[in-house]
Amino acid sequence: MMYRFIVLCLALYFSFIEAENVTDNRPNILVILVDDMGIGDLSCYGNSLIKTPNIDSLAKEGIKFNRMYSQPVCTPSRAALLTGRLPVRNGFIQGSRELPVIVSPSQEAGFQKDEFTMQRFLKQHGYTTSLIGKWHLGMGGDGSYLPTNRGFDSFIGVPMVHIEPCSSYVKMNVNIFFGIAVNKYKWVISAFYLFILSLRVFDVIGRRGLFGVMILTALVVGIVQLFMHASAANPAACLYMRDEQILEQPYKDVNMTLRMTAEVLKTIENHSASEEPMFLHINYLTPHYPALVSHKFNGSSGLGPYYDSILELDWSIGLILKSLEKHHMKNNFIYFASDNGPAPLTGFSREILEPEHLGSTVYKDEKGKAHRLRGWKGSNYEGGIRMPGLIQWKGTLTNPGRIVNSITSQMDVFPTLVEILNADGKTHPEMDGESLLPIIKSTDIKQTTDDRIVFHYCSVNILGAVSYDRYKLHFANSTGNYTCSGNVFKQPVLYDVLSDPSESIELPLADNRQLLLDIYKLIERHEKTLPPIGERVSQLDTLLNPLKFPCSNFPYCTMESKVIDDFSNLRL
Repeated sequence: MMYRFIVLCLALYFSFIEAENVTDNRPNILVILVDDMGIGDLSCYGNSLIKTPNIDSLAKEGIKFNRMYSQPVCTPSRAALLTGRLPVRNGFIQGSRELPVIVSPSQEAGFQKDEFTMQRFLKQHGYTTSLIGKWHLGMGGDGSYLPTNRGFDSFIGVPMVHIEPCSSYVKMNVNIFFGIAVNKYKWVISAFYLFILSLRVFDVIGRRGLFGVMILTALVVGIVQLFMHASAANPAACLYMRDEQILEQPYKDVNMTLRMTAEVLKTIENHSASEEPMFLHINYLTPHYPALVSHKFNGSSGLGPYYDSILELDWSIGLILKSLEKHHMKNNFIYFASDNGPAPLTGFSREILEPEHLGSTVYKDEKGKAHRLRGWKGSNYEGGIRMPGLIQWKGTLTNPGRIVNSITSQMDVFPTLVEILNADGKTHPEMDGESLLPIIKSTDIKQTTDDRIVFHYCSVNILGAVSYDRYKLHFANSTGNYTCSGNVFKQPVLYDVLSDPSESIELPLADNRQLLLDIYKLIERHEKTLPPIGERVSQLDTLLNPLKFPCSNFPYCTMESKVIDDFSNLRL
């Protein structure tokens, strides 16, 4: 009896030691996402205008991906990253209303309760989960779609997007947006009212009829204004929050990168003594137009706010990397990327603002040859969806400093973490991403290409393009307009993007019949995994509800800052 007891104790002891070792081997995970950065905006991708040494260090001591694909615009891209799935599967993509992103904090759209996400998965494996920065994946009238209700333990940042009304130096408000919209259709509106006046002049309608038209106009203007007040066009939609509490409405953007950096350093310090690993999702608001820059970095690049903000980002990431070293946190899986390509000038502002230099789609390969990608944000051309992508994992990566030219995707990060933690993949929903662990552990210095296929959608109904091996096959044109509706090609267009990243030389379809046959077979197999077109739903079509607009001080919806900014630990 005593013998059995001793054996049982020894078994429990060694199983405890084994479990402890597994726990100790779990890396801290930092997923760093910047907003609207071009692949050519970093010096590690060949930019000679500025130097980004801290971000470059991730490439020098890690892996640089030259064909890391994202979604063409913000909300779908962030959903794909956190689910490892195409947005067409969970509705984070435009539908009949052609809305590219969540447009209002009062819109009932976001991750559903049963959506399997990166943060939920990591919580199940003992991680503390924190989001600092931009969310843009739903808020809802009661806050049910906020990060803390969708798998994150803590959240501090903005639930929506940093656009013109949120900027301290671009003076815009709802009435300006309304004026721009009216100006866009001024000739149609003018023609309509001239027609009404002519009917009155010729006694076709009487005074009551004219009065009725005026009342109807006032009603329409009032309804439109009401909905615009509930949208991102309202400065009051520029919310700064901690968990589910509004701290500032509208927020002050100038020091936002400083705020985020301070919060990240505080989180790292708090976790340094913890036995639990951390998942830290850092979502910077910049360099998305209008770029926000603190006073210390204003003018630092000599190239305008956009590149000033990138220099500030690089400085911020440098402090984060130093903080990890300071607190002896050595086992860190770090992923850095942009959510999509750069925008030449975004939103309504292009009609009233002078354009500034925004984003580069020119990058240099390992031989020093420059390539200009075609298209911008919102496009399924390479410039819209091929982004800077870096992975660093010191102590685990073999041959650091490698450049990978294989097709990879933002959706690959989640499956990679699943494999790193030795989770049973069969327990997870079907993912469109593939684990990057074989690349991470590979000893092959020259990673080239393979027969991987990645699908690029325009909407829930339209497949815009596919990337396969060294090729790209386009079915519809989506150059910068966030949608392909009405632009479906009569026949597809084929490019060899490995030798022609600018997608300027069309390959003859007749000479590539077997290739096309292979691609169509893969598309057919893929479409069988999706709901039929008639059953696909876009969450972005959800109507916003003005009555549920978050308002800290009704009816003004303004709140002075409850944040005490302490940047004493940030050495500028």
